Amino acid sequence: MNALYKLVHLLPQTKNGKLILEGISQAIHEKGLSPSLDGAAIQLAFHSLPQTIRPTSNKVWHHGDPLHPSNSSLLVKVLKEGSGQEDTIKHLGDSTGRPHFIWTMILQRYLEPIGATIKFETLWNNVVESISFV
Repeated sequence: MNALYKLVHLLPQTKNGKLILEGISQAIHEKGLSPSLDGAAIQLAFHSLPQTIRPTSNKVWHHGDPLHPSNSSLLVKVLKEGSGQEDTIKHLGDSTGRPHFIWTMILQRYLEPIGATIKFETLWNNVVESISFV
């Protein structure tokens, strides 16, 4: 999915970029991946695009932005559940314990805030501080 995230940023430069982005958005939704770490990351990538090329509909993330305050509870759930595996480290990253690439995108958004976002302290406390690593 990290490769798909990078591709999303290149598509505005292509002839049929908007059409391809709509297809990616639809495929992610149809496969049930929207409310997942990867789906949220791709949606954040869509949200960073110029509004004229952004996919127009999203049935999972209100305002098309996982960091919008109205998505707070869903984003916390997605970030906590991660891949759905039992290992807490895998919840927040991959099998090597590295954080999922969505965290880079989230931190980037807080460095350059665009519109309304969930308070970072609230997000951190609800996701990271609430996990027991025992």
